[in-house]
This record gives sequence, C-alpha cells and structure tokens, in this order.
Amino acid sequence: MPPPLPARYRLEVRLGRDGDIEEWLATDEHLDRPVLIRVLGPDADDRRRREFLAIVQAAAAVRHPNLEPIFEAEEVAGGAYFVCEWNGGMTLASRLEAGETLDYSEFAENAAGLAGALAALHRAGLNHGAIESRAVLYTISRPARLGGFGRSRRFLATPAGDVADLAAVLEQSLTGFAPSGPPPSEVIDGVPPELDRILQKARNGDLDADSFSHALDAIPRPLPPVDSPTRSLRVLILAGILIALAAGLIWLGRFLSGGSGLPVIPQSRATVPSPTVATTTITTLVEGVEPPPAIVAASAFDPFGEGGENDQSVGQAIDGNADTTWRTERYRDPMELLKPGVGVVVSTTGLPTTMEVAGLQAGANFSVRWAEAILATPEEWETVLSGTSEGGPVRLQLPPRRDGHWLLWFSSLPLQSDGAYWVTIGEITFNR
Repeated sequence: MPPPLPARYRLEVRLGRDGDIEEWLATDEHLDRPVLIRVLGPDADDRRRREFLAIVQAAAAVRHPNLEPIFEAEEVAGGAYFVCEWNGGMTLASRLEAGETLDYSEFAENAAGLAGALAALHRAGLNHGAIESRAVLYTISRPARLGGFGRSRRFLATPAGDVADLAAVLEQSLTGFAPSGPPPSEVIDGVPPELDRILQKARNGDLDADSFSHALDAIPRPLPPVDSPTRSLRVLILAGILIALAAGLIWLGRFLSGGSGLPVIPQSRATVPSPTVATTTITTLVEGVEPPPAIVAASAFDPFGEGGENDQSVGQAIDGNADTTWRTERYRDPMELLKPGVGVVVSTTGLPTTMEVAGLQAGANFSVRWAEAILATPEEWETVLSGTSEGGPVRLQLPPRRDGHWLLWFSSLPLQSDGAYWVTIGEITFNR
C-alpha cells in the first residue's frame, strides 16, 4: 500500500509500477474528478525523495499543450507523491507492446508538439533525463503528452541527451524498434527522407529542442486517410473492448474497497490482438545511412603506474557479457595519494551518441575523454564529461565524435568491503 495520502483522494485501482513509482487511479473528492497519482514509497531514501519532488515541482510550473499537467506534489510520512491529470489513455510503451506502431499521419500530428514541450522544459531550466516510450502518453481525442516526471533519471541529464532520447522514441513509435536498422523512410511508405535526416541530427546533438520542434513542424504532413467501413468497425470494436475493460476495473475496485459513489474511468492496460506479421531484419547498408558504432579494441590505461592494470582481463569489459568483469588493481590507499588515476581505452568506429557502462560500484570519480589517437597522458585527451558513479549501470550522452578512442578515466576509487580501493567494469557499449 502507498503511504498515507490526503483524505481528499480516494484510491480506486492500482495500475502498476513505473520503476520505483506506484501508479494509482483515484478520485479527487473535492473536485469530483478522476486523477492519476504517482507515489514514491517508503523504500526510497531521502536523496531520491528530494530528487523526485524537485523534478515534479519544477515540471508543474511549465505549461504546454503537449506536457502532462501536474496538480499537486508533496512529501508525506513514509514517501512522496504527485497528482496529475487522468486522460484515460495509455503510454506509447503499451501501444508498442501490443504491436501497434503509429501511422505516419498520427506521428506528424504529435511529433513537433512533443519536441515543443521538451523545449518548454529546457527554457525553464529543467532537463527531463528519463525520456523513453513510457514517458509519452496517448489518447484518442487529445494530443500526445510528454510525462514520466519523477522517474529515476539518467546519469548527467543534459538538454542534448533529452533531445537524443526523444528522437529515439519518435523513431521507435514509427518503426517499433530502437534506432539500429534502416531509417523510417526506407521501411514505411509515405515517410519523407527528410525526417530521417532530422532524427539523425537530433540524436547526434546537432539540434536543440526548439530547432527539433521547428524542423519536425516544417515537414509536409500527409493527407488524412479516407475512412473505410472496415476501419470504422475496428475502431468501434476497440472502443467497446476498452469501455468493457474499464467498467470491469471500476467494478473490481469498488468491490475490493467496499467504496461507493460516482464511477471513474480507469486507464486501460488492455492490449488488442493484432495480426501476426513476419519481420525481417535488413542488414544491407543503405547509402547515406550512418552505420552503428563498433568497438575495435580495449586496453588498460595506466600511464603513471608500474606493473599494468589487469591488462590480461580488459577484454572482458567489451565481450558482450556484463557478468565477466575487468577490475582495477586493489590499492591500500586512496588513489589521490598514489597517482592521478587509471582507466580503460576503448577504440571505436562510427559515430556513437551514447556510452553505457555496466557493473560500476558507487563512489568512483570518473571522466570520459576522447582523442583521434591514443595519447600519452590523460591531460592531452579532450574531456567531454565527468561525474561520480552512483552504482549500477551508467548511461552517458556523448558529443558527436567519429571513430577514434574513448578513455574512461578514474581519478578516485571507492573503498570496498575488503578494505581496499578498486572498481570493476562489467561491460562498455556504444550506441547510435
């Protein structure tokens, strides 16, 4: 159960979880309307609660037709929560899981608005940091909305990272899979090649959210399709299924809680069966299409050491298996007292936009650096970002750098339970 909430909100149906956040359909009894309540429970620590409320309260102050409206956000004993609009729709993730992508006309009606909503957040000084398909909300009668506020954010959230993430989600909404294969215009009839170029530029960091929105808005929109009796029948059947399921959820919620009063319409989690379609992955490179980045080699980097840095196992950091790890040497004293640091160099081809590191322990101070050739000391490399690991996988947004070498450099190592200072890397991957 969620922590105690204000008495004005009557919980109706638990809809599920989004990471460490529980979602509830509720009734605001003061205004007699359905609302969606997202609750952070007692398992969250103080830092997570502060982050949750700071993001949600900042987002609540931003207004845009394509942003999820937030009505209230508070900390309570044993947790925190916020209340937002209940629109009776579903997330883009739910649609994709049901095998339903957007047709290009629906995409064109919403894409520029979603980018405009992100631009409004950025103008207010807020980075979203958690954009993926579950953060995009769809309904039949209203524009798509960007939500997902309060979710655990990507490490080092940046405006460029937000734009790249939204571009990936928009492409996924058309094709049904993450950007790794042919661009949308190559596999979907009616999609102009210009859209491919815009999405690629957004993923590469060449567009801010405003420019992304304007570029999407400038693409000619398709003519609305002529409706047919078959399509109309499908829509009616779908509507009937959703209404029946909603009524069942309402009845179940009332029965289990013993409550009474006016019914509210809960969010449908139903999936509509769709015809099985055989798909074939196209691996032929299309002229002008950026190939995915590839890792060529990895090596330990210890310019200030004497005996190497577990060089024999560094290949386990790029072998595709996060359970095999590379570890620094174990140090009896903090790194700062011994030498400037140690690291791993990963040589790549292509134009990666994200770098993911699995298996890092919390408390390591690190930086990511790039160079065309492997240079003698870390100071000679271009530093593109830095931070402190918080434990678990780390996803980093990279500036556009083609080919070359990436240095993951540790300037301090966390104290481990064996009394030594060290850190491991389970897997390093690069994505476009």
